[in-house]
Amino acid sequence: MLFQYMPQNDCALRYAPMAEAFARGNFSMALHSRFLPLYTILSGICCLVLNVSGYFACKLTSLIAFSLSVIPIYYITKTITGKRITSILSAYLLIFCYPLIASIGGGTRANLKAFLLTCTAWAFIEAWQSAKLRYFLYCALATAGLTLTRGDCALFSIAVMGTLVIRGLFFRRRIVSSVIAVAVFTGILAPWLCYQYLNIGYPVPEVRHGIILSQLTKHLPYIDIMHNKNPSLSCKPSLNQFDQLKLKYAVSADTAKEHPARPETSSVNPSAREAGYKNSVLYQFCMKFLKGLYPFYFVLAFLGIILRLRNGKWNRLETVLLSLYVFHNLTIVGQILIADHKLYTSSRYLLVAVPLYLPWTATAFETVYIKLKRNLHRLGLVIFAAICLIIIIISYSQGTKELIHERFQPAHSGSRDLKIIAGIINSKNIPKISGVHSAFECNFYLSPTIVTKEVSLGYYTNCNVITAASALSNIPLTNQLIKENVIRYLVLRPEKAEPLHILKDQKFIKEIYSGRKYTLWEVRSNP
Repeated sequence: MLFQYMPQNDCALRYAPMAEAFARGNFSMALHSRFLPLYTILSGICCLVLNVSGYFACKLTSLIAFSLSVIPIYYITKTITGKRITSILSAYLLIFCYPLIASIGGGTRANLKAFLLTCTAWAFIEAWQSAKLRYFLYCALATAGLTLTRGDCALFSIAVMGTLVIRGLFFRRRIVSSVIAVAVFTGILAPWLCYQYLNIGYPVPEVRHGIILSQLTKHLPYIDIMHNKNPSLSCKPSLNQFDQLKLKYAVSADTAKEHPARPETSSVNPSAREAGYKNSVLYQFCMKFLKGLYPFYFVLAFLGIILRLRNGKWNRLETVLLSLYVFHNLTIVGQILIADHKLYTSSRYLLVAVPLYLPWTATAFETVYIKLKRNLHRLGLVIFAAICLIIIIISYSQGTKELIHERFQPAHSGSRDLKIIAGIINSKNIPKISGVHSAFECNFYLSPTIVTKEVSLGYYTNCNVITAASALSNIPLTNQLIKENVIRYLVLRPEKAEPLHILKDQKFIKEIYSGRKYTLWEVRSNP
């Protein structure tokens, strides 16, 4: 996974350039109010110490976090089941969890969150049954790190620390440990909260929290005491670059009629469009939520829970762990519902919590193994080994799908074309204009601009990217941007570029590369 060429969009647009900016000491571009700093700091240190690219540093950070996750999940399972074999099996199941494997190659912060979430669960369980100060401190460190990794974890972390304090009120030996842990948690977050106060006007982990506070101020005026009154600070949502260009290069109604905008393609297949309910908000939410549960493991976990309940082995620590898993998912969905007023989630937001239910998945596996061995003897062992082999093949083939395509099917992945195109663009030595971050947007590069579906191309060429979907949704504006030399390159599949008739006009455009999957057009500087 360390040698995958194609980063995910979030990594290409944000995390990799941020890591490189951190390694250069350009902290104004490395830190951003919308994206928590821990992942940037860790990947930036890797980038600086190892002298590697930001993307490789992100992959390495993600790989290390993924590898370390087996330690807390092992101890969680051992604590709640008391069985070493089950603990080892749960650690092995994590290694074959392909959504987290895929996150390594994508360079995203999912594995860092999964590691810290698992550490939080382990420390919280230990603190629940023990009054030892070190477990409370471990919990404070883990929750603080979790909050500094993703903003949507802030509510979860606060609830975990608050629960320790409330529980401590009933046990005198634990109240002191709880207060110290909360102080450590607050102290770790304090520098970032001060940074946010000076940049967006509110001492909150993430800019969206500032928006919520600004809205609450209308109903709860006393919240305004937290607000930095500096008029230059704002956490109001800003227009993305393409919407800004719409305002700057206004297209007349007559021109729009001559070149009607191409409707954006839907990710729903034709059969789903025919069935209205499948295209509904509720249906889409349910499908993404179920995918986020990772049914491949979740069904076995559900079976494992039933087995432990039926056998009378369920204990209060398992109730605590299950409560953490459920509460995490509810807070993720609830925050979007409250902040954005819509029923929405993404499967990747929930997949990071999969390690929390692996103890019960391992229990189900162990039970299946025992049943097969007892009833079928050697044949049962062969069947169990075959099941494990199938799981391994499916997991790694899915988790390394992009890498397999790059190495063995380059025409299918398009990575070969993108490498050649990136080399061509970089050889042009066109002056690059860097941007400045706003509260909502990461503006690393303003010019030149490329129109493409593959956002990673912007990272490898240090160019601004307008997505193909945006460009094709407003063809009149795209044509005007080409004529004004705002757009310098277009990297599209030939069939996707057909609505842009201007590409056939040699006065404005020239084709300089045609690959198996992508074609590169360059806009003439002085048509």
